[in-house]
Amino acid sequence: MFFAIKNIINKLPSYISQAKSSTFSKQRKSSLNLGSTEFLTQRLLFSFSKMDNQQNQDIKNNQYSQPKRLGERDAFVGKWLKMKYIDFEIRGKKIENYESIERTTRIKNTPYDGVATFAIIKKDNQPSKLIIIANYRAPVDKFVLEIPAGLMDTPDLVQNAIRELKEETGYTAEEQPLKVSNKESPPTYTDPWRSCSCTKSVFLEVNGNKQENINPKQDLEDAESIFVHLIDIDENITDTLTTLAEKHGYIISSTLWCFAQGIQFAKTFQV
Repeated sequence: MFFAIKNIINKLPSYISQAKSSTFSKQRKSSLNLGSTEFLTQRLLFSFSKMDNQQNQDIKNNQYSQPKRLGERDAFVGKWLKMKYIDFEIRGKKIENYESIERTTRIKNTPYDGVATFAIIKKDNQPSKLIIIANYRAPVDKFVLEIPAGLMDTPDLVQNAIRELKEETGYTAEEQPLKVSNKESPPTYTDPWRSCSCTKSVFLEVNGNKQENINPKQDLEDAESIFVHLIDIDENITDTLTTLAEKHGYIISSTLWCFAQGIQFAKTFQV
């Protein structure tokens, strides 16, 4: 789209020149009486229509061919991650040494790497709250507000979600996950331009009245430092996150922010 708009803008002087020429039709010349802005708008709309028709024809003629993977090789292999060079062909042109990052920990025959746990805690006579964490992330040297999440240890998605929630927050979730959709979460990608890493999502409920959830105790790994926060699920949820971040010097993960924006949008506009 950017190149199409740029092409139209580059041709504007030509359109104006045509409008002033004797070969321009009377009907199109008459549009000049509406003023230059209206004339240029008409030309832009006409050009966009022409562009769409050409694009449809290109697709029909299969000029937009499916990119083809030609090969890949490891550049570096670590304990948790590896860097790869990928060669592929797109529109007849060979692209070499595209840099990509991949996890080394994916379970065989499992098309995703981890699970994100959206957990709601409920207590008698209190509003439900969302369980989030502030997780220290060495690459940014800050605590990041996130949804509890982790890598898959076994192929059982729900049990991995329950385990990650327990380890990172200390809370024990109910065995039966909350059903928010008729279908299981698909693998979702945060940054597919550089990595094939992906996760599935699970929604869990925590009974805050149970003894085990009154004074929950985390079970963190050596490289983990995590603070737990319970936040209201309302039309001010993004304000809650930004206030929390400003107060403690946190930053916010895109996954949590987009989830919160979805909640706030739905509650604000009642959709």
